[in-house]
Amino acid sequence: MLSQTLRSLTDDGLVTRHVEPSVPPRVRYRLTELGLSLDEPLAALRDWAERHMPAIDEFRSLAERARESPGNG
Repeated sequence: MLSQTLRSLTDDGLVTRHVEPSVPPRVRYRLTELGLSLDEPLAALRDWAERHMPAIDEFRSLAERARESPGNG
């Protein structure tokens, strides 16, 4: 799964892949300028998630309790 994700990120131009000629071969991945441009929007998403995690946890707990209640299955 990781190799598929890295291949997709490389194909999308977000990551570069460099194989070093060694035994065994060593592969290094780096973010491209395009990949680095995601820093600000992803930081905003992370900040939003951190601020709203208590509410999300509460909604999850409510949903779990509702599923466990008799007559809701």
